Amino acid sequence: MEKARLFIAIDFPEKVHKRILEIRDYLESRNLFEGKFVDPEHLHLTLKFLGDIEVDKIAGIQEQLRQIKMASIEAKLGNLDVIVKENSIKILYVNVVSKELMQLQKLIDQSLSNFFEFNKDFLSHLTIARVKYVSDRKFFLDTINKIIVGSFSFPITQFILKKSLLSSDGPEHTIIEKFELNL
Repeated sequence: MEKARLFIAIDFPEKVHKRILEIRDYLESRNLFEGKFVDPEHLHLTLKFLGDIEVDKIAGIQEQLRQIKMASIEAKLGNLDVIVKENSIKILYVNVVSKELMQLQKLIDQSLSNFFEFNKDFLSHLTIARVKYVSDRKFFLDTINKIIVGSFSFPITQFILKKSLLSSDGPEHTIIEKFELNL
């Protein structure tokens, strides 16, 4: 059975991309860690990672997602933060702040409950880098805590079902369908 690796995401407007690239350039110039920055064309917020899905189930998932009715959302960027696993910093990200975004994510979980059993908490974030090694953890954390991301707001007017194809050159994302938020 053919499968596709799927996720549901939000893409960001140009002003968010621009600010993230400024932060990225600053962090790269400081050489704070070993790791890999997310390619700017792949900046997104994952609302739900669905995993490897049998291709014949995609139409049913799309139909369920089309049933979600919600107005567009206002969001803003929060602070830089990290995800730590086994006492090592693994992910550097920016919080994305919006109560309505949390509601949208819950609606997605509910709409797909016939297909999936979800038990992972949602962290509203935009991954900037995957970290392999930090030589001076205190300096790294002090530095990112001093960076002011900027609290400008931006609209979220749609969410997107995407397919991800992994390769040695990195992931390739393809849009399957966009779902408008325009209640």
